Amino acid sequence: MKLNIGSGRFVLVGFINIDKIEYPGVNRVLEIKDKLDYPDESIEEIYMGHFIEHLKVEDAINFLRDCYRMLKKEGKITITIPDFEKIFQQFDFKMANQIIMAKDVPREINPSGEESPHKSLWTDYHLMDVLREIGFKDVITLKGSPYLASEVKWQSIIEAKK
Repeated sequence: MKLNIGSGRFVLVGFINIDKIEYPGVNRVLEIKDKLDYPDESIEEIYMGHFIEHLKVEDAINFLRDCYRMLKKEGKITITIPDFEKIFQQFDFKMANQIIMAKDVPREINPSGEESPHKSLWTDYHLMDVLREIGFKDVITLKGSPYLASEVKWQSIIEAKK
């Protein structure tokens, strides 16, 4: 059994696609905050693409512990995150200054007034440290993944095994 957690519209064939919104192809509609109802060591692979940043840090770490519990021995977890350090490194300061100095500022960052869906910021090395502390092994950064909808420079892909 394989899980695609926080799938959104990006469903994966051969996976149980889980999201809080009932998009086409989503197999289970759940608000994922706590433990999932899968037995210990029952899952062979877990993929999370741009999901854990939607959880508070403590909730994300607890959820990753639950993933460890669910994975079979030698089971694999792959996590794609927007990497805060990479985003910062690619930030265009010249363009930002032009925006700041534009006549139509200040502007609302989020004019809809909605709360940001992102609750935590991650870097590849922070996530890798957390995975190792939980007990994962063979924690590596991947250059690419067959699960990605698109390759972008500001994201990191981390893979680990139980």
